[in-house]
Formats: sequence, C-alpha cells, structure tokens
Amino acid sequence: MSDTMIAVGIDLAVQASKTGVCVLRKDSDGKTYAYFDSRRNDEDLAALIYKAWEAKPRVPVAIDVPLGWSPKFRDFLQDPSSEESKALLQHHRKDYRYIDLRLRQADQDLHGHLHEVLPKPTNWGANKVPSPLSASTDKLGAATMRWFAIRAAMKDTNAADHVLETYPAAARYVWEWPDRKHLGDDVEALIRDDVSWDPSRRQQDPYKATEHERDALVASLVARLDVGERRGFPGKEFPSGEGCIWIPEKKSKPPCD
Repeated sequence: MSDTMIAVGIDLAVQASKTGVCVLRKDSDGKTYAYFDSRRNDEDLAALIYKAWEAKPRVPVAIDVPLGWSPKFRDFLQDPSSEESKALLQHHRKDYRYIDLRLRQADQDLHGHLHEVLPKPTNWGANKVPSPLSASTDKLGAATMRWFAIRAAMKDTNAADHVLETYPAAARYVWEWPDRKHLGDDVEALIRDDVSWDPSRRQQDPYKATEHERDALVASLVARLDVGERRGFPGKEFPSGEGCIWIPEKKSKPPCD
C-alpha cells in the first residue's frame, strides 16, 4: 500500500526505550493512520526529522522537549558572581523559587495561560492542571541535551529549525482529554487500526501504544494544525535560544482526517 507521511510527533526522553515516535500517514484512499516507529536512537531521529524537512511539501514535526534554556540561566552559569546574577538572586531571595532561572519565559507564560486563562474542563476531575517542567533544574534538562545531540547528527541543521516544540499534556487539556490513556474517539481510531502496529510485532498481539507513543501521537496532531489553530508561548518576541512552545487554540479540533 502506498502512503504519504503527513506529520511527525516525538516524545523525547533521555533513554531511547522511553522515547515515543509517531508518524501520521495518509494512504491511497485518503485515510489517515498512526504509525509508531521503534527506531528511536539519535541517528534515527535525526534522519526522520531531516526526511520530513526535505520532503516536498515539507512535513511538519513537533517534539515534546524544551529546545533550549533561558538566557538568564545561561548567563548565570557563565558568571554567577556578576552584578546581573546577584540582582537576580536577590530578587528571588524571599521565596527561593528562582523562577527566572528555572523556567523560560515560554514556560512561565504557558503556565499562566493554563492556570489563569483557560477554564478547567468539566471532565478533568481531580487531575492536576498541567505545568511545564524546568529544563534547568529538573531531569528534563538531560532530554534537552539529547535534543542538541540529535540536532548535531542531522545532515543539515537547518532541518532542526523546522521543528516545533509542543507540550502534549497542555494539548490534551485544551482538547479536554483527561489523560494519555483516554484520548478522543477519533484519535483512538488512529491507534486501533492494525496498520498502526510496529512491523516487528505484526505476528504478535495487536500493538498497544505506550504512554510515550500516545504523547508522540498528540504531538503529531499539534504539528498538523494550521497556523491559526495553534498558539505559541511566549506570545511576544521570545528571548533568543530558549524556544517557543506551541499548543492548540481552544477553538481548534484535532486534525484526525
């Protein structure tokens, strides 16, 4: 069966075994399905992103990992004793949370949007409102380091600039999916189809997507959204090198067709 790659989603972890890769494809009959790829090492991911970038038309790619660190954090590491660093530490002396060092502007703005602007979905129950983690002080930072290793392995690093950063937990919140195990019916249909099995498991029981792969699927759906159907954080011009987080607009629907 001939098909066409239409979007890529990656849930990047430090370990390849905990990384999820989802490629959305459209077959000759126009049917969209999800394919979960078991090739997850740095070279494989670099090749996949490059392939999406050189395709005509280019295939959108979204990844769940911070694509950089805040300039304030980078400057602080370079010289913790500078006047700017001292002023920053003094600013956070009362609460010791060091928000400006721990979180990028993108993380802070998205946190405010999720907690203060969007109404909590009625079906969200006792689930916590999503909050971005820190690439500076949480273990997530090691995944960001891996991203730069993948970027360095690409034939052309311009392909990396084509990648959107996303946050699947926030996308699920906007689309009112309470958790990774219960996505919308249209999305579940992409997973249930037997063509979404990993080819290495075709002779085994029907393939069950892991939580990492489900996050990768959500990322691929965000990648497919039109510009007007997604929102970037921070909303204004963002500091150089720290990245921009993209999530769906409240009015958007998952592009499952």
